[in-house]
Amino acid sequence: MAPILRKYFLSLSLRSHLLLVTALLTLPAIMLIIHFGLHERNEAIQKGIEETRNLAYGIASDQQNLTNAAQQLVTVLSQLPQVKQHNKVAVDKILADVLKLNPQFANIVITDKNGDVWASALPTSIKFSLKNMRTYQNALMTHRFSSGEYVVGRISTKQTIGFGYPIIGSKGSVEDVIALNINFQHFNELLRQSGLPAGAIFTIYDHNGIVIDSNQNSELTGKKAPEDILLKIVNGPVNESYIDPGMSGQKQIISFQKLRLKDEPFPYLSISVSIPLKSTLERADHELYHSVALLSPFLLISIILTFIIGKYSFANRISKMEEAAKSFANGDFNIGISDYVAGGELGKLGRSLEEMAGKLDAREQELRKSEEEYRFLADNSADIIWRLGSDYRINYINPADEKLRGFTRDEVIGQPLANLMHPENVSLLLERQSHRIAQENAGIKTGLSRYEMPLICKDGGTIWGEVLSSPIRDENGDIIGYHGVARDISERKKADEERETLISELTEALANLKTMSGLLPICSSCKKIRDDKGYWNQVEIFISGHSDVLFSHSICPECAKKVYQELESDQQT
Repeated sequence: MAPILRKYFLSLSLRSHLLLVTALLTLPAIMLIIHFGLHERNEAIQKGIEETRNLAYGIASDQQNLTNAAQQLVTVLSQLPQVKQHNKVAVDKILADVLKLNPQFANIVITDKNGDVWASALPTSIKFSLKNMRTYQNALMTHRFSSGEYVVGRISTKQTIGFGYPIIGSKGSVEDVIALNINFQHFNELLRQSGLPAGAIFTIYDHNGIVIDSNQNSELTGKKAPEDILLKIVNGPVNESYIDPGMSGQKQIISFQKLRLKDEPFPYLSISVSIPLKSTLERADHELYHSVALLSPFLLISIILTFIIGKYSFANRISKMEEAAKSFANGDFNIGISDYVAGGELGKLGRSLEEMAGKLDAREQELRKSEEEYRFLADNSADIIWRLGSDYRINYINPADEKLRGFTRDEVIGQPLANLMHPENVSLLLERQSHRIAQENAGIKTGLSRYEMPLICKDGGTIWGEVLSSPIRDENGDIIGYHGVARDISERKKADEERETLISELTEALANLKTMSGLLPICSSCKKIRDDKGYWNQVEIFISGHSDVLFSHSICPECAKKVYQELESDQQT
């Protein structure tokens, strides 16, 4: 993965690199702003948690004060002689006056020991009993001030939670129970008047998780709380704060507070206060956006300056050097780079390129001169100079080939090498090439090879050529073609053939001479020699038949004297 990323990074343009460097330089500032923004958000969340916690604690305190006031009130009422005497008229008036002075209560009633109501702050014409109510049962069972549950008052018709206080008789038994209900509508109004934070929602639950009061939605009152709230009421801590979607479905900062009476195992009230997380973070987000907005112009200016500096200090100068490099590739070395790229490291690079251009120009001149000399030698050479590709087709031939064999250059270029040879010599060439390939495969680098072969001429004839062939290799040492020289050795071959013929004839003559050595049958009188077939031949005929010796007839002095004497004798006679 790293090599791929490095390759991609190096493939980017210089402007991209400069923009990336600019981004890296501004990254610390951006990270710092983000860090402070996140810090502000955390601070805002902590502040929101503190706010909801204080609000929940405030509501719980207000509710606790109401509970304490209710406990004090029922304690006082229990001591009144009218109550102990069950003076209904007097007690109803007293309760009505107390309720008028304390609107935070919905109603105050007193039951007998059986739970039947015999006195009420609110006038009523019906008789009813609290025997099945938790308010009555807890007071009767615990013999102390006890909490009740959510009820809708039968007389007040208000959502309330009740408290019961037992009146203990002289014998220690419960004689009566004073039941008092807190008016949460009045309590809710007091909270609104005190000023809740914008978007703040409070919900009050009884011990069963029934919603007693909420400023969010009046339709929730009297309904069961969700399962997670019930678990918090039963098993959760006395107070806690957390972030949760809540009943609204949007993320809320929620603080939870429980209230319980002394010696009661379960809280009689649980208070949940929440504020929207979004509104809490708005201020922190606003600060973050403000900081980003302040940084953005500087970042934009940095990018523009980077673009301008990159264009005039780097891109344009490098483009000029790129144009110069292309001109160098086309053979034009007379471009003054230093006139356009001056100063700094790029200026040094420009001067280095000019120096390199000068050296390349000189080398190019030398190479051109050397190439011209080579071409002159090749074009005027009496020997055929050729080059083959990897497919064994001719891709270069010098003019000597046309002089020696008669084919034009266009007729030869692109032709397979086998077309220049007699069919019987192609197999020999293939065998020689197979041997070279086998050596190469075995790791043996082959070099110059020499052989003689007849070459086909355009007129149908042939000339003998002495061929020198050498492989052409690439940078990896693999053979990619062949080049070499073919020299006309026809005259030499003819001379060799004539020499061989002469040698053969001399050898044969010598052999014949050797056959005349040894014992020859010769006539002692006429000097004739007998051959192998038994015929008698004159000496000169025999020797001529067994060698290339020719005889010319003459007469020696002695024989001449003798012959002349005989002639003279014949004339005289």
